[in-house]
Amino acid sequence: MFYDCTTLYFESFTEDELCSFGYSKDHKFNQGQALLALTVTQEGLPVGYEVFPSNMYEGDTFKSAIEKILDSREYEKMKYEDEMLRISTFAYTKEKRLIVSHSNKRAEKDRRDRGKSSQSAL
Repeated sequence: MFYDCTTLYFESFTEDELCSFGYSKDHKFNQGQALLALTVTQEGLPVGYEVFPSNMYEGDTFKSAIEKILDSREYEKMKYEDEMLRISTFAYTKEKRLIVSHSNKRAEKDRRDRGKSSQSAL
């Protein structure tokens, strides 16, 4: 997966709860903007997007975007060995689909591995 954010500006000089003045990659600080976050597959197929106020730090958007993709209400539960997995399918065409799964055991292992990795970098 690839995740990226960009600011979109509007030909407007008024602000509201979404469209606000803030950092702009296009140097449009004095125009209303919103922050667009997009998640795509390696092939460039969109998995999800979210729009944030432009004054939100991009680094704070990632958790929200991942949680939206991993929203358990849209996932089926499947027993695999001794664990319940959450699985969802996103269809792109009749021939292509993306299968996303979440395993609490794998998530915990990945968290421990990241901790080891960050400590060895010190």
